[in-house]
Amino acid sequence: MPSSNKVRKVTSENYPTDSGREGELIFRLVYQQAGCKKPFSRLWLSSMEENAIREGFAHLKPSTEYDALYNAALCRERADWMVGINASRLFSCLYGQPLAVGRVMTPVLAMTVVREAAIAAFVPEKFYTVDLELTSGCTASSRRIPEKSVAENLLKACRKEMVATIQRITRKEKSENPPPLYDLTTLQRDANRLLGYSAQQTLDYVQSLYEKKLTTYPRTDSCYITDDDEEMLEELTEELEVFLGITPEDMDEAVPRTRRTVNREKVTDHHAILPTRSMLQADLDALPKGEQNVLKLIIARTLMAVSKPFRYLETLLTTECAGEKFTAKGKEVLEEGWKAVERKVLADILNRKQELTALPNAAENECGILNAELKEGQTSPPKHFTEDTLLHAMETASADSMPEGVERQGIGTPATRAATIEKLVQKGFLERKGTKKTKVLLPTDKGKALITVMPEEIQSPEMTADWETKLLQIERGEMEPGEFMTEINTMITELVKNTEMKKGVNRPDVRDIERQHKNRVCDSEKRERPAFEGRTLLPHPQGTSFDLSHRIRTRSHHPGVTSLHSLLPLGTLMVSAAEVTYSSGCKDRRKHYGSRASARKKRLLLHRSELQGRSRKAKDQVGSHRSVRQEEQEESRGSFAGTSAELHGFHRTCGDSLRR
Repeated sequence: MPSSNKVRKVTSENYPTDSGREGELIFRLVYQQAGCKKPFSRLWLSSMEENAIREGFAHLKPSTEYDALYNAALCRERADWMVGINASRLFSCLYGQPLAVGRVMTPVLAMTVVREAAIAAFVPEKFYTVDLELTSGCTASSRRIPEKSVAENLLKACRKEMVATIQRITRKEKSENPPPLYDLTTLQRDANRLLGYSAQQTLDYVQSLYEKKLTTYPRTDSCYITDDDEEMLEELTEELEVFLGITPEDMDEAVPRTRRTVNREKVTDHHAILPTRSMLQADLDALPKGEQNVLKLIIARTLMAVSKPFRYLETLLTTECAGEKFTAKGKEVLEEGWKAVERKVLADILNRKQELTALPNAAENECGILNAELKEGQTSPPKHFTEDTLLHAMETASADSMPEGVERQGIGTPATRAATIEKLVQKGFLERKGTKKTKVLLPTDKGKALITVMPEEIQSPEMTADWETKLLQIERGEMEPGEFMTEINTMITELVKNTEMKKGVNRPDVRDIERQHKNRVCDSEKRERPAFEGRTLLPHPQGTSFDLSHRIRTRSHHPGVTSLHSLLPLGTLMVSAAEVTYSSGCKDRRKHYGSRASARKKRLLLHRSELQGRSRKAKDQVGSHRSVRQEEQEESRGSFAGTSAELHGFHRTCGDSLRR
């Protein structure tokens, strides 16, 4: 962008915002808001290497090539806003308390509620296994047996025979490829699993590292780099190995070890998170502990991504005893590869030893049984969500329903997922429980109640998949923006028209809210509340009827936007034909509060007027006789003083009452 002192001389502009849908939207909105009319060209690049930047400036593209991308971004932004504000107001008015609803936030909350329901409904089932300690030096186990009597009979038979026949020994060489470079979500997951950091904490740490020029841009959803950055990564890797004292492995010179990290098609706005070269000269001991740990994870992942695969030999021993098959598994390390780097760099964080059991060679067809025992176990319920697993669920939600070529999979973006979780916690829909390092995310009673009354179309991530399909069509010019916004308009209209209060759930009594807030409940006003999802939603006051004619309006909050400006002109109804009447509403609550305050104020004013009248009457009672006048004046002054003190105390009581 041009500097302010040269604006008048500029005939055109270039904009280098993020090369993606949201980056396009940011520039266009600023451009429109500034009222700029100058032509502009697009600088589109994902690499920050000097050669790539020079090439990008040499091949600037006309802005018209990205008009469809801008329209898709604007449709996404407006649709999100329309759904959020209408659904939040709708359900807040229906149930008489503030309820936040959103396209991303509500499905995430629904995931946790469904998981807790599955855990509560889970019925553990017992099973039994028979373990044989063989003379070959390994332990073979039977299949899981649901009936204890059958397992006991097998145990007796094995103890009677005391010999197992080796049927086969299978050896297979396997390998685990190095993990990819970090994107933000993967970094947040590892930091939560290994260090106990929340997603927001990790984002704050890595953002601070980026501002100190120790890492690259953190808010990325890509685990790869472009081919322009491959040489840079190779040089960085060599410097990191020298910095940490790691001996580089012998690699195939024909194929660079950084090749598996290169994939230009999977780099969207930004490439993967990497340490910078300036980090090598920085005083890392001066960093806070949290930033040190996160930086250590990034360094380790960078070196692991360019290391050799982890290779091991897996052996499966199958034996038979008393007509039942018993199996034993073992692993033998052939080449540590990237796990050696992980163990060296993250030794203090992992704090665990790698234990692999290698099965001995069994040359004979039979082996003796040293001991046989019966073990009891039971099936496990699904695990509670941690931030690690919840982030993964958000990243993969409705991935199968999304078309190929969408900019992002799942719900939310790497930059917003942490904020979504924090918002759910702050609004009281989720809570963290557990130890400092291992905390789970549990829905509160308020969160469960909200999902219970929420329509399926709002709490399902399938709506995001449907939107992404249509936004991709807008990007490709296969769908008009107005058609998409009309569908959103119709969907919200139907939602407002057809959504009714769930049976058995009523809006809360404002008097109950006051009593709960002040924690002063009179015995005469106590009454039982319905048992609905933790009693979050309170009962309706008896004998009270509410009638609200509710119209949801909006304004175009981007007045400079022209391509979709006609869809939402200033001051028009956000939801056409959204005028509905139902037995609840925010206005009624204000009327109720307002009427009570108004009546109280009228009583105070009447009392005040009465007191002032008494004061004036006392002043007028003056006789002709001096002594009588003096007595009357003294009596009047005393009466007036008492009345003024009473009035002053009453005013203070009035003020306290109104404040309450």
